[in-house]
Amino acid sequence: MNWASLLITLAAIFDTAAAPAPVVQVRPAPLRIASFHAGSVRCGGSEEIPVRAVAPLPVAAAVAEPAEPIRFGFRIDQEGRPLSIRQTGGTANPALDTRDLVPAMIAWRFAPGAERSDCDIAFTVRFESVAAADKALLYRYAALGRMQMPDGGGGALVREAFSRLRPRGTTCMTDPVPREPINLPYQSIPEIPGGISFSFFSYDVDAQGRPAHLRLLHSSGNRMLDMAGDIALGRAVFPAQPRTGCLYYFYRYSTEAAPAPALTPIDLHPAGSACAGAISDQVATRFQMRYPIEFTRRPAEGWVVFSYDVETSGAVGNIRILESEPAARFGEEVSRAAAVLRVDPISSAQRGCVQRVRFQLPPR
Repeated sequence: MNWASLLITLAAIFDTAAAPAPVVQVRPAPLRIASFHAGSVRCGGSEEIPVRAVAPLPVAAAVAEPAEPIRFGFRIDQEGRPLSIRQTGGTANPALDTRDLVPAMIAWRFAPGAERSDCDIAFTVRFESVAAADKALLYRYAALGRMQMPDGGGGALVREAFSRLRPRGTTCMTDPVPREPINLPYQSIPEIPGGISFSFFSYDVDAQGRPAHLRLLHSSGNRMLDMAGDIALGRAVFPAQPRTGCLYYFYRYSTEAAPAPALTPIDLHPAGSACAGAISDQVATRFQMRYPIEFTRRPAEGWVVFSYDVETSGAVGNIRILESEPAARFGEEVSRAAAVLRVDPISSAQRGCVQRVRFQLPPR
C-alpha cells in the first residue's frame, strides 16, 4: 500500500468514527384511562365465587405497552374476609397507579365457612382513550375523579371525559355553580366499608334558575344515593340563565374503616432471643410510621409483627416482617420506618427482638 492510499484509508476510518450517532425520537405514550378487571379466584385449585366484589378505581396513565396482569396471593378467613394480601406477579410501573387494588380487595367478601388458603387472583389492565372508551367507564371515571390520589395524576383526564359525556346540542359547556351548596344527608345513605358509590345526572336550567328535565345518566347502583341526589339536585337554584344538557354528580364513600383482623397470639420473647424490655419501649416511643394513603381513601386498619436486631450504636437492622394483616403493604411501611430508627447506644447488641405495630384510624 502506498502512502496516498494509506492516508485515504485513515481518513475514511476517522470520518466514520466522528460521524454523529443517529437521533432516535421516542414518542411519549398517550394518556389513556386504565381500568382493572378481576379474573377468577382460585384457592388450592378450587374456584371461589365472591359474594361481594368491589372494582378498583380507574386512573389516567401514560403507558405505551400493554400491562401484564397484576396477580395477588391471599387467604380467606372463616368470616369470608380476604387476608394476608400480597402482590405475587406483575411488574411495577411508576406510570400506572395501582394503589387502589389492595384496598378494594379488602372490601371483598366470600361465603363464610372453613378457612381457605393458597388463594390467587389476577387483574388485567385495559387502556382506552377518552374518545374510544365506553360511556359507563367515563361516567365512573368522571364522577370519582376527586377520589384520585393527591400525589398522582390519576385524574388528569377528568375534564376531557366530561367534554365527551356532554350531550349533543348542549348549551351548558361549563356547568353552573348553584347559589347555595347542594348538600346530601350522606350519613343516612348506606355504603359498605371500603365501598365508593356515585350517581351521574344531566339537567336543564330554566329562566328562573330552576333545574328541569333531570335524568339519571349512570349509577353504581346505590339506589339511596340515586334518590337523594335526584331530590337534592331538583331543589337547587342556579343563576337565572337558561341552559340545556348540564351535568352533575354525587359520590359517597365509606368513612367506616374495615377493622383489622383479630390479633394472633405471639411470643414477644421467643426462645433464643436476647432483647431487653427497655429496647422495645424505646422502639415503641420512637417509631414514626406513615399511614399508607390508599387505606385512608378506602379506610382499613391493620397490624404488623416484625423482628429486628439492635447494634451497640443504637442502629436497628435485620428487620423481618413476620405477619402483616390484612395486607403486606402495612408491613412495607413498618420496614421503611424501622430502617431509619435509632435507639440509645447500648453496651451489648440485642438479637431477635419481636414487636407488634397497630395501624388505627381516628373516628370520623
